[in-house]
Amino acid sequence: MLARAGIRVGEKRVARLMRHAGLEGAHRRRRRKGCTIAVEGVEPFGDLVGRDFGPDAPNRVWCADIKQIRTGEGWLYLAAVQDLFRPPDRRLGDGSPHALRARRRGA
Repeated sequence: MLARAGIRVGEKRVARLMRHAGLEGAHRRRRRKGCTIAVEGVEPFGDLVGRDFGPDAPNRVWCADIKQIRTGEGWLYLAAVQDLFRPPDRRLGDGSPHALRARRRGA
C-alpha cells in the first residue's frame, strides 16, 4: 500500500516498525491437513493391499476416494470407486510407455 501511495520504504524497515508498534500483518488461515480425527487408543487401518496396485484378476483390489467441492449452492461431495485391474495390451503385450507410443503411431 505504501508503494502504491508513492512512499519509498524498505520491507525490513516496515517489519521493524510494525513489530515495535505490536502490529501484525493480515494473513490467510492455515489449511487443516486432511479430515481424519485421531482418537486415542484407536489404530488406523493397515495396508491391506501390500502396496500391490496391479492385481492379476478383476474384483480383487478396489480403490475409492471422496472429495468436497464448494459450489454456489453449498458443498457437494464427489465419490469415486475404481477396480485397479488392467488387462495387458493384447496387441502389444503390455501397457509400457513404448507400447503406448507404438500404438499411437499405428504400429
